[in-house]
Amino acid sequence: RKYTLNKDLIAFTYNWFLYPVGTPELFSQLQSLIEKAYQDSGKKVVLLGHSFGTHVIRQFILQGMTESWVKKHVEGAIFSAPAFFGCAGPFDFFVKGQFSSLPITNYSTRVTRKMPSIHAMFLNYVAFKDQVVFSDLSKYGNVTAPQVHDFFVKNGFLSEEANRMFNLVEGSLKQEPKELPIRSLVLYNSGMDAIVSYKGDNFEPIYGPGDQICQSSGP
Repeated sequence: RKYTLNKDLIAFTYNWFLYPVGTPELFSQLQSLIEKAYQDSGKKVVLLGHSFGTHVIRQFILQGMTESWVKKHVEGAIFSAPAFFGCAGPFDFFVKGQFSSLPITNYSTRVTRKMPSIHAMFLNYVAFKDQVVFSDLSKYGNVTAPQVHDFFVKNGFLSEEANRMFNLVEGSLKQEPKELPIRSLVLYNSGMDAIVSYKGDNFEPIYGPGDQICQSSGP
């Protein structure tokens, strides 16, 4: 089928560096866009999110809108390379103090470690409650997903400012997995290496199947 941009194929952008605490108007903007598309076409919309965009869509549907509103306006959702409940890969930004391919400097490390979007990608405490993220540490033994925050604080990976930012995000990490009230399609990659955990005091990365950033294991 041929789609026409801004008619039956509509893009929605957001500042994912600041999401979720730095984007307070995000859900209301998305709501308005969906309602306009619904009014103009007379049809429910299908939402498509990629990577971190899947996190946005899930939060929008389950936390931002009522179930009756969702069922009235949304036909379904497609999640590509989903990051519903976090990934082990973003912990690398804390361990290395480096974001993506940016040069490591004191400033870039400080900024990286207080990005709310990276905090939101910590492994969900419920879905990954028994998942060991850091193993064989001489002082701590094994650190599971719900213990990572305290481990980072004790070892200086989170400054006071970064910790205040994290506290604004942590509530989303405590959410229990829940079925969406609409039909959905999940597309994920398990054919590439992705970090699943770290071993030893030097934080040797352990790899498993995934899409380079997110592991394919988990809910």
